[in-house]
Amino acid sequence: MARYKIVNGENIEMSSEEEAQYDALETQMAEEYAKVEYIVQRLGAYKKLADQVDMLYRDIDNDTLDKTGEFYLHINGVKTEYEKPVEE
Repeated sequence: MARYKIVNGENIEMSSEEEAQYDALETQMAEEYAKVEYIVQRLGAYKKLADQVDMLYRDIDNDTLDKTGEFYLHINGVKTEYEKPVEE
């Protein structure tokens, strides 16, 4: 399927060379995004900072400021669900 570009307000069909360059750029962008996608996912999964501070307070108050505490379990759960990709 042909791709088009806009030149001076007109749709013009891309040459095969332009399409190849476009495909290469699109692939490169997808690869770069895959490297940081976990960050976007983690940011959506972490609770608000105020809630995290409350978790820390409760953990200190309950003597559970370790790997059994609410804060650690929350952070570890997010990091486990959205693992950082292994660099090749």
